Amino acid sequence: MGAEVILGTVHPGIGLPTRLDAARCDRHHASEGHPHVHGANFALRADAYIALGGWRAISSGEDVDLADRTSHRRVSRTAAIRVTTSVRPTARAPHGFSSYLRSLGVAASQSIGRPPVTATRAPDTKLASSEASRT
Repeated sequence: MGAEVILGTVHPGIGLPTRLDAARCDRHHASEGHPHVHGANFALRADAYIALGGWRAISSGEDVDLADRTSHRRVSRTAAIRVTTSVRPTARAPHGFSSYLRSLGVAASQSIGRPPVTATRAPDTKLASSEASRT
């Protein structure tokens, strides 16, 4: 019989600054059996949801709470199912994904000596020095 609970992964949508995405990639490893819980990519069979008592009325972390209560069920924690989620800096859950993204901004700004990750190529040293000598 298949899984009763599926915990997939999320990928930030368009608009996340490159430096924050690099910090996220350093900390968030999406692989089979991952430890992550994302309400945006959390599926339960209806009978499992009812048996677990559904969502509890808490202001944040209700997805983690429900996932914690599924430990005795057949759970698939998979990176094969990924959804794109919002990169908004504030959201309904005060300690949800938007809070995580804000914390990455703090962590990235505190990375002393770590240059921002960019998609551009470093200039050719010989070409840069010959152009500098012409000015």
